[in-house]
Amino acid sequence: MKHPCSGVILAGGLSTRYGGENKAFLVRSSLTGVHAGLFYTRHPFAFFSACDTPFLKKEIIETVLEQIDPADDLIIPQTSKGFEPLCAAYSKRCLKAAEEHLRANKLKIQLALQKGRIKTIPEERLREKDPELVSFFNVNTPEDLARAEQMLTAGSATEG
Repeated sequence: MKHPCSGVILAGGLSTRYGGENKAFLVRSSLTGVHAGLFYTRHPFAFFSACDTPFLKKEIIETVLEQIDPADDLIIPQTSKGFEPLCAAYSKRCLKAAEEHLRANKLKIQLALQKGRIKTIPEERLREKDPELVSFFNVNTPEDLARAEQMLTAGSATEG
């Protein structure tokens, strides 16, 4: 790793897709977690992941971290489904924008950081490390949990 980077695992969220049940004992938005992580990090960058991504591969994390450049504000994977903001590296410079959006009750990460210098990692590059992109599978519903268990039993989440 060329640049120092902290690691943050976000736990909580509003759990709206999980029937309102708190998945990790905390009630807060992802942007709140990003803000808190950036506020407390000692390094210029922090890598963020969600606690509900059980198949995140270290190779994907390494791919994101290898792309860190001090000129960028956000290094984020992008797939055909969109951006993956909870598997990304954020510059501490994102702290001010996150705070402004939280004060305005605008909780979408992408909206808060859209004016920053963003480097995307294309899907083709991500598939080199994770062909099925299981790293971005997250458990938002009881059905997702059942699917994760099936994937684990079948071995499809651990291959590659």
